[in-house]
Amino acid sequence: MAHKVETMAYANQVPWHGLGTQVEEGISAEDMVKSAKLGWKVALRDLYFRTGRNEKEYGVPRRHALIRTDRNEVLDIVGNRWNPVQNIDVVRFFQEYVSAGDAHIETAGSLDGGKLVWALAKLNASFKLPGNDVSEGYVLLANPHQYGKSLIAKLTAVRVVCNNTLTMALRGGTEVRLSHNRVFDAAAQQAAKTQLGIAREKFDAMAQVARRLARMTLTSDDVTRISSELLRADNPLATLEEQPRTVRRIVSLYDGEGQGSQLKSAKGTAWGLLNAVTEYVDHEYGHNPNNRLSHAWFGRGEALKRRASETLLALTE
Repeated sequence: MAHKVETMAYANQVPWHGLGTQVEEGISAEDMVKSAKLGWKVALRDLYFRTGRNEKEYGVPRRHALIRTDRNEVLDIVGNRWNPVQNIDVVRFFQEYVSAGDAHIETAGSLDGGKLVWALAKLNASFKLPGNDVSEGYVLLANPHQYGKSLIAKLTAVRVVCNNTLTMALRGGTEVRLSHNRVFDAAAQQAAKTQLGIAREKFDAMAQVARRLARMTLTSDDVTRISSELLRADNPLATLEEQPRTVRRIVSLYDGEGQGSQLKSAKGTAWGLLNAVTEYVDHEYGHNPNNRLSHAWFGRGEALKRRASETLLALTE
């Protein structure tokens, strides 16, 4: 496929990445799955190979093909302990969880031909920093149809002024994972809801981290050096003019070109640098909006945002 994003549906305003089909807020899980074109199923199929002069057929022990049944496409090769989780089941589970907390699913979709199915829910939670800098709480749920990857739900925040999807380092983490080696039955779902409830309460801790970063001032040399280290440039101590283009771009976003960079909370602060890195990842990293979404949430871009959060938070301690 030329693009990572295959299908998506969203309620309310157009998402920051500009992708998807609009639906009404509060629609059922079934209608959301239908609108996002996620109604297909996954199934396990035995593996065989042929060899020898007569091409005799042999079975492959303890391995199965994970098939997307509407296209008969192989999503991955998995072991005999793998338990497929259907898209409708995970979206229903997520809707039950968020509805209990006065929240709603805003978007749902798939990436990379259906190898990763996701849904994003907006929480009834937000925080405000000086200069009317508001960030709203979200929970992102991902169901990968891929070997070695768990079903995952993680807490995030979206900064309103620039639609940055923020990753912050918190003690104890902001993620809940459920292995595909476990059946996604009522007991597993209840355990996941309990863990999600704990993770959701961490949004207050996320707000405290943001406030600490907004109080931490940085010099111009600090910004250049930290940006260079985050991007693993050859010489973090080199002048800005000698740094790679990506480092210079993050610094320019920090110095005034980024949305919200002139707000009191961000100008000259670690919070401003975190958002400069995030804006670069979310809005400029990658070749197109499709790849950008994949990287910002699950790939190298998300890892870069996490490193930035950990590095800057360490400076405040």
